[in-house]
Amino acid sequence: MCRQLSAGVLLPLIAVSLLPVAYYVFTVYVAAEQRIACSIPQATNISYSSMSNLSVLLFFAGALAIAITRILYATVFCLHTTYTVWQEHNSKERNDLMR
Repeated sequence: MCRQLSAGVLLPLIAVSLLPVAYYVFTVYVAAEQRIACSIPQATNISYSSMSNLSVLLFFAGALAIAITRILYATVFCLHTTYTVWQEHNSKERNDLMR
């Protein structure tokens, strides 16, 4: 119960504290992407619109990578929880047999 309470309190605090950092990183990424998207067409014959499409694709690829990572983390957490409950159930049965 204590572990659930601490997770319920700490996770929102961590999320709130990381939100400004995530916003800063995102704005820095967008600014850097815009500089790159403006400088590459000047140095090559690639049009700005195709560079803009490339940045959108990179953004969605990053979002997909983050989503897959979160799904894998949730799966591992679920398996860990299931294994822990299974161990607890088996130890309870073992203790009942010893009585």
